[in-house]
Amino acid sequence: EQNEERRLTIRDRVASELFAHAYHVTPATEDDSYALDVLANILFEGTSSRAYRTLVDDKDLMISVGGSAYTPTYPGLFVMSGMMKGKLGASKGEAALLSLIGELQDKGVTAQEVTRAVKQLTVQLVDSVRTPHGLGQLIGTVQMIFGEPQRFIEDINKYLKVTPADVQRVALKYLSPNNRSVVV
Repeated sequence: EQNEERRLTIRDRVASELFAHAYHVTPATEDDSYALDVLANILFEGTSSRAYRTLVDDKDLMISVGGSAYTPTYPGLFVMSGMMKGKLGASKGEAALLSLIGELQDKGVTAQEVTRAVKQLTVQLVDSVRTPHGLGQLIGTVQMIFGEPQRFIEDINKYLKVTPADVQRVALKYLSPNNRSVVV
């Protein structure tokens, strides 16, 4: 268990600073993993995501921002990263991203955002099984994690049950400073 932030700074001659935050999260076998996927989608999926619109488009701080929930058989990580624009320091980007996370933790997300995220996650799941290779890869992954090769069929129903309150709850539960490791 991690009880305080861990931080590592690597210095080199680079054009832009990059930072990454990783938070310990649940394994895929826990229902929180579905809300974490929805949270990651709302924050980071595409140019209409909250983080991209705010940090890249509106504030013009970063070249790119991204993140995902990695939830394997064992406890996983919620990872967020940003590449700063020009000579802006990573601390400015970190502060802006953490402010965005804090706002989400305080005010939550909308039902419309959850619905859009679930649709995107469902489309990604369906697209992943369009080829025999994709279907085989998904079945193998699900077999390794759950021991049930057809378990992925339940995933869509689990995503459909995620509520805005669930997304806010997992953001509060997992995205805390004492649960964070940072590399700049």
